[in-house]
Amino acid sequence: MKSRFFILIMMISILFVGNAWGGPFLVCDPQTGIATYEVEIKLGTGIPTVQTGIPTQTDGSLKLDLISLTQSGNYTFRAKACNAEWGCSEWSSPFSATKPGQPGNVRITK
Repeated sequence: MKSRFFILIMMISILFVGNAWGGPFLVCDPQTGIATYEVEIKLGTGIPTVQTGIPTQTDGSLKLDLISLTQSGNYTFRAKACNAEWGCSEWSSPFSATKPGQPGNVRITK
């Protein structure tokens, strides 16, 4: 009986492992009174793009999925917190991160 219960628990655990969030996210600490965020994303020395109207998480924090960043290179991010009463804040200090390229010269040897 115990072994069947253990196997059932293991099977349920395996089903939920596939739902883990492993993608890259841009996050911030929770803020009170914030409705949306604006995020500026710049690749290298290129022209920055701004994503607006990013909804807050339930605790008021920012969680932006960066899976859409397909090019490798050095990215710089800045964010603004916005609400209806006060508008948007000033841009945050820049945050830099590097998306590595695809590994090259990978082979299997005997």
